Amino acid sequence: MFYSKEQIEKARNADLLTYLQQSGYRLIKSARNEYRLEEHDSLVISNNKWYWFSRGIGGNTLDFLIKYEGKRLTEAVGTLIGIYGREDRIVNIKTYIPEKKKVVTELKLPEKNKDCRRVYAYLIKTRCLDKEIVNDMVKEKLIYESKDTHNVVFLGKDKDGNIKHASMRGTLSDKSFKGDCLGSDKKYCFNIKGRSDTLFVFESAIDLLSHATITKMKKRDYREDHRLSSGGVSSVALFQYLEDNPGIKNVVLCLDNDEAGEKAKIRIAKELLEKGYEVSEDFPPSGKDWNEYLKKLSDRMKNTSILGII
Repeated sequence: MFYSKEQIEKARNADLLTYLQQSGYRLIKSARNEYRLEEHDSLVISNNKWYWFSRGIGGNTLDFLIKYEGKRLTEAVGTLIGIYGREDRIVNIKTYIPEKKKVVTELKLPEKNKDCRRVYAYLIKTRCLDKEIVNDMVKEKLIYESKDTHNVVFLGKDKDGNIKHASMRGTLSDKSFKGDCLGSDKKYCFNIKGRSDTLFVFESAIDLLSHATITKMKKRDYREDHRLSSGGVSSVALFQYLEDNPGIKNVVLCLDNDEAGEKAKIRIAKELLEKGYEVSEDFPPSGKDWNEYLKKLSDRMKNTSILGII
């Protein structure tokens, strides 16, 4: 069967997610506008494109049917434009329309408050982080308090020291708020540079600082190793950090102790091993994440201290 250039172009631009869902593929959402196949979680789908990291192949929707499913060109085009197939299962795939959104090219940072009192209270008292570590972050201008909302603002910088990413966390204990500032580049999340060839990776800045606090409690230098917050379970920030710091050889995955963290650990470990890195994991001994474990540890230490006084 012969297809026109217009029909082939329509097949290329068919909505990939719609096709996958109608075809029975199981999808895992790994980040905003990013999905992975459950059967091959190194295959990433984003913005109507796909890439299979373990095989080094990818492309548009038509390419998926040809390269991944093994269909002939005529069969693949016919399937996507609704001509080819059994009458009882005609796949009607809509054309992909990119999400219309305001293009923000410049990072919009919240105005700074005159002090960081609310931030100190929240991070040290509520989150049980080490005071000296919080002081270091404030002095190095990696953390500050926003003026209007009094949120904690965590800054991420590129290798030249330019601010590229800003995430916020609410400081009110009765209200949970977190989000990225407009214009943030997810490749450059909050991090603490180290001196060794080891990088610890976390889902959030709070977990990163909790792990650093626990390291300091063990009388060890928390600045010896690199630490990075990935801002979730995406590996975008991780591979950018590795590119900017080629001396790193070992990656320790410190993700949340839940199903999403476990799946992400397996996926990211596979990608790292394929690139030749040494990979290990460091899950919290108890609790869902590193901050939950730190708070339990701090409570036990306080109780032990009180019992000692009595």
